Amino acid sequence: MKIGPRVWKTGVAVMVALVVCQELNLPSQYLAVIAAMVSIKSSVSQSLLHAVHRSAATVIGGVIGVSMVLLWEPNPVTVGLAIILSILICLQLKMDEAIILTGISVAAVMLGSGESYILIYAGERLLVTLIGLFSGTAINLAFSPPQQENLLQQELDRLNRMLKYFYLYISQRFFDSSSYCQVADEKTEEIRCQFEEVRKIFFDLKEEIGYLSSLDKIKMYEKIISTFYLVFERILGIYQTVNNRSQRKINLDQVTPHYQEIINDSQQLLSVTLGIMNSLSGTEYTEQEVYRFASSYSSQGKNIINKLKSTINAWHLADENRENSTSLMEISTICYEIEQIFCYTVKLQELYEELSQLEKQQRIEKKQKLSHKITGFFKAPYTKR
Repeated sequence: MKIGPRVWKTGVAVMVALVVCQELNLPSQYLAVIAAMVSIKSSVSQSLLHAVHRSAATVIGGVIGVSMVLLWEPNPVTVGLAIILSILICLQLKMDEAIILTGISVAAVMLGSGESYILIYAGERLLVTLIGLFSGTAINLAFSPPQQENLLQQELDRLNRMLKYFYLYISQRFFDSSSYCQVADEKTEEIRCQFEEVRKIFFDLKEEIGYLSSLDKIKMYEKIISTFYLVFERILGIYQTVNNRSQRKINLDQVTPHYQEIINDSQQLLSVTLGIMNSLSGTEYTEQEVYRFASSYSSQGKNIINKLKSTINAWHLADENRENSTSLMEISTICYEIEQIFCYTVKLQELYEELSQLEKQQRIEKKQKLSHKITGFFKAPYTKR
């Protein structure tokens, strides 16, 4: 079993909150435990945003609880009404996720109001909750903060691999003129789920603007995800066309020379496209090797596409009696999808190159800013003199 950062950070946050509460001799330390646990989020921005919301919710809950106690004696009816009021206020302020903590604050104040000094009692409960929120947020930011960008890159690599194998599987059925089985539908659903996971992480990353990432990077990742989805749609286009075609039970022993030539060219274009997809991760090659491979694959692919178009046109002209009109339409559609997949893959390679250059530029700018700060620090005393 792997213990991730979020797991051990939750434990550390709870320990810190309890130690602080014990040192200050505060009551109701369980409130600090609850607050510390709910403040550990999967992204930095979420932790900061939720810390603000929950702090406000804690104060709102305390104010409602004290007000209700001062007006009426605590009983099941008044506590229930106070909870309803706290929920309505949170909804009005669009702090839906803070509803539970607000309700806990209300209940803690009202149900413990038998003590002599209600304001002191409420203040202690609010302080305990705020200590828990601060501990959780501080630990989440200070130690191993969530790296949404690294996670997004990993999931994009996984998506690329899934699309690559799916494309190979679908294309092979076209070359063999065989039908698909349930595996194709299962793979389709797996890829759709992966897209949902990528989008979820991407939206989390968008919230990190100004802390972990930049607006330019966000736009670049958005283009990459969109282009991957266009590749997926084209693969599904091949899947649907080949699936319909396989039901006609084509006799491969009677294919024309044009058809066989198209199959050979399509196989070559498939290999070139898969080569580009392999280079997208760039884990096995240097950056210069990746660029060189991409340039070579792009040139090869364009030549194959021109040859494919020429062969299909020649087949159209040769089929004067329109004996193979259905096959021609299907093959033309499939070849168009294959061509588009290649073009989108080349586009992906270009986007990855731009992203790499952007990251380099940002690293250079950070080093320059750090250098200026260090230089300014050492020059400052002499300037004052």
